[in-house]
Amino acid sequence: MRTETRRKAVYALVLVLLAALVYINSIGNGFVYDDPNQLVKNPWIRDFRNIPAVLTHEVWGFQTAVKSSFYRPTMHLLNMLIYPFSGLNPLGYHIANLLLHSANSLLVFLLAMALFEDIVAALAAGVLFAVHPVHTEAVDWIGGSPDLMLVFFSLVAMLLFAARKNPVLQGVFFLLAMLSKEPAITLIFILPVFAYALDAGDAGPVLKERNAPLWYFRFMPVVAAALVYLAMRIYALGGLTAGNNHPEMGLLFEAANAPYLFARYMAKLILPLNLNLAYDFHPVRSFLSPRAIAGFSAALAFAGLLAISFRKNRKVFFALCLLAMPVLPALYFAPLGDLVFGERYLYLPSVGFALAAGWAFAYFHKKAKHVSIAAGIMVAALFAFGTMHRAPVWRSNFSLWSDAVKKSPMGYVPLVNLGVEYGNMGDTGQAIALFEKAESINPARYEAYLLEGQTYQTIKKYALAVKAYQMALKADPRHSETYLRLAAMYRAAGEPEKAIQTYLALVSVYPDSMAAYTGLGQLYFSARDYKNAAGALANIARLAPGSPDAHYNLAQALRLEGDMKSAVQQYQTAIRLDPGFTKAYAGLGEAMRGGGK
Repeated sequence: MRTETRRKAVYALVLVLLAALVYINSIGNGFVYDDPNQLVKNPWIRDFRNIPAVLTHEVWGFQTAVKSSFYRPTMHLLNMLIYPFSGLNPLGYHIANLLLHSANSLLVFLLAMALFEDIVAALAAGVLFAVHPVHTEAVDWIGGSPDLMLVFFSLVAMLLFAARKNPVLQGVFFLLAMLSKEPAITLIFILPVFAYALDAGDAGPVLKERNAPLWYFRFMPVVAAALVYLAMRIYALGGLTAGNNHPEMGLLFEAANAPYLFARYMAKLILPLNLNLAYDFHPVRSFLSPRAIAGFSAALAFAGLLAISFRKNRKVFFALCLLAMPVLPALYFAPLGDLVFGERYLYLPSVGFALAAGWAFAYFHKKAKHVSIAAGIMVAALFAFGTMHRAPVWRSNFSLWSDAVKKSPMGYVPLVNLGVEYGNMGDTGQAIALFEKAESINPARYEAYLLEGQTYQTIKKYALAVKAYQMALKADPRHSETYLRLAAMYRAAGEPEKAIQTYLALVSVYPDSMAAYTGLGQLYFSARDYKNAAGALANIARLAPGSPDAHYNLAQALRLEGDMKSAVQQYQTAIRLDPGFTKAYAGLGEAMRGGGK
């Protein structure tokens, strides 16, 4: 018995070291993709006193201009823990991801042992999970930490469930899993299947204990965790709605695409080639299209595997359910952004894939030991090589988007982002070429036009910048930044009238645009058009009634226009808000001498 325990400990240690080894070259990577916004520009992670804000806001709540329907507070809490040690150095965050993945590989090994009670199956499952290249997006990218924590907390909770230990702690870990990422809610459906798989041995049939109070309490931790999570989510987001970033796709189109996406995910697990951050996604438009038919065929084949395993081997059935169920939320792509297909969505499902593959390996190992070992080593070596080869791609935004453009040359998002990187490097010609290619692919989107205009503006080709900005506004007449950039360009070029017209156009779309009124006030003031200046500044005072400067600036315009009485009132308001505002006292005196009472 001690020898067996010692052997398990050695295998576990080797597994953890293997998982760390294949990702060791990722710790030198930088901040990429969303990392600069989620870390560098995130004030929450710098002070533990921001924990209440983290728990009561959506994931982008620290940026008022960005809204999402994702609630993942544990990501911010993890970064809070790392920040005192690493600051804004990417190293600490990459090390945290590496450690989480190593821990998850160990947990997969332990879960397989609890499920199959076969060290060969457990080791095979753990090794496959540790080296699988499809995990590189979640591990090599700091922003993938929610998936890593989702698996960590889920597996710990499931191991506690299997051991029938500490229901309170089970509930805590289930809750942490849900607070890490939304697919954890599928644990409510996965757990009964897990209990069914464990329904053997001296403890008696779990799902047949209908008359025993124990049975009813088995699933209470996950149910309680789900209720707490839903309450927290509703409070933070104001509802459960997931939003819709693809309104052009109705429910029928979603139904036609779901099997196709499922088939793509399964294929990527089986053959993880041509990994890519920005896969091309061309929605299926008809149930009779070849891709839709292929998707339904694959889904039916998988359903057949489920039916067979349900009758033949309940443990494999559980593994397949753990593979399929967490993928389901990713098949509903309405709340997702531009990148509909993502490798990170496979991190939790790959646990089920590893368990099923581990069982299959152990099955063939009994029949052909040497052949199975040789095949297993070859697959593990190839996967490990693919994983290590992928890490440098995530080193910088330039390397990441260059790789994405190479693999998706007609992808709008990678073209635009690579153009931004060339622009940052000073290669404006290459940047503009990429923006123009993106525009030709999708002329109905504004981003490439806007960025092209900014690029032309930096090299002082104002006529071309104006044309690009106008195209951006044509694509999206409600994008406020385009108006502001166009107006700023007109001001820099010495064309104040055009700038005024641009600000007025923005106000017609957004009547409460502080930036537009500020620009108008400045331009009218410079032109000595104090009447219109007062009108613009009055709106600023309306929008910021507690700002002494807003009332002072309005008072100045009113005084110069000749409305001394109104000017006096605004000066007095500024002084009331800031009794030490010396310039307001001076202005008040002038207004009163001019006839204001």
